[in-house]
Amino acid sequence: MLTVQFKANDWEMDFPHKLLIECSQTLHFSPNPSALWGMSMGGSFATHSASTAAPWKSVVIVSSFDQLDHVLAKQSRISIVKHLLYYVCENNGGAKIEKVTPAVWAQSVVTATLVAHGTDDSLIGLELGKNSMIVLALVKKMGNSRWW
Repeated sequence: MLTVQFKANDWEMDFPHKLLIECSQTLHFSPNPSALWGMSMGGSFATHSASTAAPWKSVVIVSSFDQLDHVLAKQSRISIVKHLLYYVCENNGGAKIEKVTPAVWAQSVVTATLVAHGTDDSLIGLELGKNSMIVLALVKKMGNSRWW
């Protein structure tokens, strides 16, 4: 059984692109051009995939976050609950929570990206989405000519 490791396993490095290719072959459509869309944890996967050499023409990230541990810290107001979540995840073959960092991966994204986040999101606060958006905007402002 494979588990999500966020860059620790070879199979997930380009999972969205591999899925696109398999679907295009099975359903007989052209995989190009293509865009990638992800919401919440899917936004984390989208950011990760867009930070690689995948051929996305655009990316849409909806209600995602900068770091998973920030989400857990906000949701588990009791420290012991947070530590228990970390323990269960890591000791059952899951990812190390502190390594799930879309804001870090966003530094390598060169694809045009739209970030959307609602103001009434009770699970992932707007400020966590803004942090990833700021990183993506800084990449653009620093002269990355592949944005447009």
